[in-house]
Amino acid sequence: MKEEICKQLAHKVGDVRQKYYIAAIYRTESDVDYFAVPKGLGPLGEWLDIRVVYNGMSCGLNDVVWAPGFWLPTADTAIRQLCFGFWSVDLDLGEMFLNFPLHKWLHKYLGIRMEAIAKYINQMKGHHRVQVFEAWTRCLMGFGPSPFLAIRFYYHGEEFIIENPRDRDSALRWDKVVLNCPGSKTFDPRFPWVYKWDNIRKSVAGAIVTFVDDGRASGKDSEHAWKVGQ
Repeated sequence: MKEEICKQLAHKVGDVRQKYYIAAIYRTESDVDYFAVPKGLGPLGEWLDIRVVYNGMSCGLNDVVWAPGFWLPTADTAIRQLCFGFWSVDLDLGEMFLNFPLHKWLHKYLGIRMEAIAKYINQMKGHHRVQVFEAWTRCLMGFGPSPFLAIRFYYHGEEFIIENPRDRDSALRWDKVVLNCPGSKTFDPRFPWVYKWDNIRKSVAGAIVTFVDDGRASGKDSEHAWKVGQ
């Protein structure tokens, strides 16, 4: 690789090493290939910035691990939580996959080679020296089960945070589910067809909908929506 590309790779890989998403281990059985692709080009065709692509298929690991399909919400899911005058807050979960650790027995199959960039990382202030064997310890991009593992555990966390929907102090509290079916005598086109009702706020309940790492918190006014987002 060109020296400039090696330096940019060292900066990107060094960042995740510094957070111990990549850590030293005793030995590795296989390695995850990685390479740089340009995110922006300068006037002379130089690479201004790169994105690191990690390829879990190159070592054969993705062929022997389970990566099931699963349900995700859509834009319609978020719209169904809204009522006229409602506010929404945008949430972006940083380093989504990398928040979630992988079991130790997997680490040796997720080695990452450092020969080409080691000297640049070792020159960076505050970075620990590159070791002979290093491996991923988190759900990395390019590893087949990462989406399933990360999103599953995120939803477990979300359920824990929401806790009791009857809690009077909760921004996500609700008291009953209302069916507002078209054609019925009580149908009101101002409201969703099915919604949760909050007797205390006297409105459709606050809600959170998350698509992988992109969330939408909604509430009856700006303060309510902000509390839901918190």
